[in-house]
Amino acid sequence: MSDKLIVDDVVIISGKIQRDDYRDGWQVIVDNIEDISEVKINYAKGFEVRLNEQHQPIFTKLYHLLAEHKGGCPVKISYGTKRLKGSVLLSKEFRVNPDQALVDAVNALTLTQSSKIHYH
Repeated sequence: MSDKLIVDDVVIISGKIQRDDYRDGWQVIVDNIEDISEVKINYAKGFEVRLNEQHQPIFTKLYHLLAEHKGGCPVKISYGTKRLKGSVLLSKEFRVNPDQALVDAVNALTLTQSSKIHYH
């Protein structure tokens, strides 16, 4: 497990706390260590991209970007204009690995904070 501990990396540690009578204090018993990027992918329920009429020129680039990050997480496109709002769940061929690289790439492409990973 200690191979997952890298200086300055964020990890999720699960385990339990128990009384340590030998040292007259408490100790943490670690059962599992997961890298935060693994947790994001494993627990993600959906990846959403919010778009508007200004994003129409990037639709083809967004298509290719999603294809580069293939995975198992469903993708929803939410679209809004002054007169129209809606969302559509994309077909299974557009499922992605919702890692931070994808979030950053979509946000850079749209020039906004338009992507979001859903965990519930």
